[in-house]
Amino acid sequence: MSATSRAEARRKAILSRGSDRLNKLTTSARGEDHPAYNENAPPAAKLPTDTFLGDELIMPTPPATSSPAPHEQMASDALGSESGIPVELQQEFIRALMGSGGMGMPPPGIDQPQASDPMFNNEDPMAAMMNALSQLTGQAPGGMPGAPPSAGQSVQPPRPKTTLQKLLPVMHLFATWILLGFFVAFKEPEVYAEKPHAMVGQGIWQRWGELNWRKESSILGVQPVAFFWSFVTLQLGLHSVQIFTKSNPVQLPSLLAMALPHLPPTLSFVITNAFSYARMVGSLLDDLAGLVVGIGLVIWCATIVPGWQ
Repeated sequence: MSATSRAEARRKAILSRGSDRLNKLTTSARGEDHPAYNENAPPAAKLPTDTFLGDELIMPTPPATSSPAPHEQMASDALGSESGIPVELQQEFIRALMGSGGMGMPPPGIDQPQASDPMFNNEDPMAAMMNALSQLTGQAPGGMPGAPPSAGQSVQPPRPKTTLQKLLPVMHLFATWILLGFFVAFKEPEVYAEKPHAMVGQGIWQRWGELNWRKESSILGVQPVAFFWSFVTLQLGLHSVQIFTKSNPVQLPSLLAMALPHLPPTLSFVITNAFSYARMVGSLLDDLAGLVVGIGLVIWCATIVPGWQ
């Protein structure tokens, strides 16, 4: 064999080994079941030459089908299969979760899930579970009295104020002014008349009018009376009526009302009473402010109204 023949045989052997390696790599990448390696697969249709040469432009007509686009189908499949749990199993789990609050029976106010329910037809299992939990939280009945609320127990929204609750501050103000008017018109003149040095011609308005421009230092001016104890008695009476009739229950802030059932009973009792007493102190300060305004009105009227005997 000549040198030329040996070189040609060596070149063919090298090329054949490279082709074998390339075929092995292609087969391992595509898989042995790929149609390209299937002998029974029908041969691909031959395209005309003018398609490659650019003589004729062929535009395929899009199929008029109602099926979703491939990327939309892939996105929906990814949403349904990202958890790795079948949709039927997820629906059964949600049904069991909804029925576990009532010993296998669904809570009142929540119907049995149907196949047509959009909550169970939702492809996102997390959204379906959140919808189920929101229904449980908003509609399930509460637990036993004194026990912390379960997942199905919700905090009652604040009730709107009744007409009596709206009129209570006005009633307190009028009661304080009536008490002040009684002492100004009757009690103080009685104490002044008992003084042996009382001036017969000096009227009630004259004594109160003097407080508008100078400090009262004369013994013939406005006389001290036991108004403080009468005012305290009036406040105790008004607040006692509210407590015993429960006409104005205390309303806690929303966040505190949600956390209160989870606290110990003693701490809940202390917090509720603290808010009640704080409201009573606020009402007392309002009545004191109204009393000061009433005294100022009496002194102002005494300076512009003629003498009142």
